[in-house]
Amino acid sequence: MPRLLVLSVEPAKTPNQEWIDPYQKRLIEAAITCQGWRVRSADYHPSSIAAVVEAASADLVLNLAYGYEDRWQGILEQQPETAERLETLGCRCIGAPSASQRLAQDKLRTAEFLATHGIRSPRLLEPGRWPEGSDRAVLKPRYGAYHRGVRLVDRQDPQLAVAATSEDWLVQEYIDGPEYTVAVLERPEDGTPEALSPVRIRFRGPSDAPAVMSWSDRRWLFTPDDSAQTVLGPVAERIFDLLGFRDYARIDFRLGPEGPVLLDANALPGLHPAMGLVAIAANASGLDYHRLIWRLVQSAGRRYGIAGA
Repeated sequence: MPRLLVLSVEPAKTPNQEWIDPYQKRLIEAAITCQGWRVRSADYHPSSIAAVVEAASADLVLNLAYGYEDRWQGILEQQPETAERLETLGCRCIGAPSASQRLAQDKLRTAEFLATHGIRSPRLLEPGRWPEGSDRAVLKPRYGAYHRGVRLVDRQDPQLAVAATSEDWLVQEYIDGPEYTVAVLERPEDGTPEALSPVRIRFRGPSDAPAVMSWSDRRWLFTPDDSAQTVLGPVAERIFDLLGFRDYARIDFRLGPEGPVLLDANALPGLHPAMGLVAIAANASGLDYHRLIWRLVQSAGRRYGIAGA
């Protein structure tokens, strides 16, 4: 009987306080056990994970541990480092490899790399050299996660002075147009990427008011929107391939006057059944949560040649 190990960390122990609740883990366990697999859930800790992996003897690992932080012990491990540790231990993981996660987490490197393949990202703005007529921009962490720290700024914003002297912040042009997120899954039969129904991000307030997704100001609604599929789907699938993603990912866009503009590429997006955008997109595409989770197992199982996947 094949075995799956599900790893997670309590929110207070992750660098960005990613939230994995017991309800989500129960649904994942149910989705896999009903397919005849054994499932074990365990807490991730850098010092004990080797023993956990050895004891589990799992065929696949679903890693929901998005890094680990313990200031008292002086531990700070980011998401790609956790993935790299699991790979070193020989784990066969569902999701993007550590190299792809590391690239995707660096928004500047991602934009520069994809630009060589003709994929647009918002332009970087230098202090005192904003385009004529541009009064606002987007300030975001270069290594941010789940829209934390993202905010709209104007030319007089005092935080721009900090961003100008730090490599950890990006100042980007504000793109007018609707915002979308596109979940991409690998097809279990051949590993090719498949973009699911785009989900439009609708901001509360006046429809023409500038807005960005910011964790500190969650004023948005999610609406499946198939009308953008033909424009965004092929670009999302291409980004998935170019960045070396596996099994599942989420790509965020603004649909500007000149076409799609990449905002972010998420190598290991959240899988929460109610709030996770991957689950929302899957449901809009006819995949309930059980089928979504099983599809991820099938995708990774095909790659590693695991019988029963």
